[in-house]
Amino acid sequence: MVAPINLNSLEPIEEDLIYEHVFDLYTERAPPEHLRLGYIDRQSDSIEITLRKAEISFNIKQSLSELAAKGSTTGFVVWKTSQCLLDWILTTTECPLYGIFSHKSDAIVYELGSGIAGILAAALGPRCLRYVATDQKHLLKLLKSNFICNVQSTKYTSSTLDQESANSAKGFRKGKQNPGSKRSTVSITSRQQDPVSNVDESTNRFSNIDFIEYDWEYPQKGLDQLKSLYPGEVGFLPPDFIFAVDTIYNEYLIPYFITAAKQLMDPNHTVLVVGMQLRDESILEIFLQELKNQKMSVYLIPFSMLSEDLQKGYVIYFITLPG
Repeated sequence: MVAPINLNSLEPIEEDLIYEHVFDLYTERAPPEHLRLGYIDRQSDSIEITLRKAEISFNIKQSLSELAAKGSTTGFVVWKTSQCLLDWILTTTECPLYGIFSHKSDAIVYELGSGIAGILAAALGPRCLRYVATDQKHLLKLLKSNFICNVQSTKYTSSTLDQESANSAKGFRKGKQNPGSKRSTVSITSRQQDPVSNVDESTNRFSNIDFIEYDWEYPQKGLDQLKSLYPGEVGFLPPDFIFAVDTIYNEYLIPYFITAAKQLMDPNHTVLVVGMQLRDESILEIFLQELKNQKMSVYLIPFSMLSEDLQKGYVIYFITLPG
C-alpha cells in the first residue's frame, strides 16, 4: 500500500450545494460539439488511439456487432474519458496521482467497469504492486486480448491470463510474449513505447495484473474471485485506489455501483477515482446525492489541476469512505 494522498488541495462537495455545483460545471465546462457521446470511433472494429502528451499508442480491438446486440453493454467500444484521464495521470505534475504512477510503487489498484480497452491496466498496471481490472464476464475475453497487445512493461505476472487470451491477441499485438506462462515477459519494440522501462529498472519485482468478473448487481462472485487472488489470506487486500472511468450513465445502476465500490474500500484510505464526461446533468446530480446518502466524502479536482484535454467536457472526483 502507499501513503494516503493529500486531499486538502481538492474542493469538497457539500450535500446542500450539489445543485449549484452541477449547474456551475455545465456552465463552465460545457463539452465541445466534437465530443458527441464520447466514444472514439464507432466505424471500425480495430482502432489506434494515442495519448497526446505521453506519446503512447494503443491498438484496440472493439466489437461493434456486440455493441449493437440486444441487451448489450457500452463496454464493447472505447470511450475518450479513459484516454484523457490516463494521459493526465502520466504527464501532469498537478495531478494528485502523478507522483505515485511516475515510478513503480507499492500501490494496489482495482478498476471497475474496465470495458474492453484495457489501457489503464496496460499502462498503470506495471507501475503497481497489484492491478485488478474488472467488468462483466462477456467483456473479459476482449479486455484480456487488448491488454496483451498493449501492455507497457517488461515484467508482470497474472493468474487470470490464459492460452485463449494470448491466442486471440496473436497477429494484433506489437510485442511478443510467452502465452502459456503465468509469468510473462513482454518485448516492447520501442523505448518510447515502454515508459516503465527506465523506471526502477534494477528491481526484479514483477507487478501482479489480473482480470476478473465483477458484476455490480451480483457482486458476490466477483468478491470470491478477488479473494482467490490472495491465497493464504483471510480476504483480499483493500486497494489504495479504485478507478471507474465513464461508468456513471445509467440511473438504475448508480446504487449498485456505489455499493459494489464500497465493498472494496478501506475507510480512511482507499480513494475511489471517478472520471466522467459531462452528458446528462440529472444523472450526475443523482450520483452525487446517492454518494452523500451513503455517507461518502466527495472531492472535486479543481479546473487548474486538470489537463487541457480534461478541462472542457469532463469532471474528475476523488471519493472516500470515512471510518
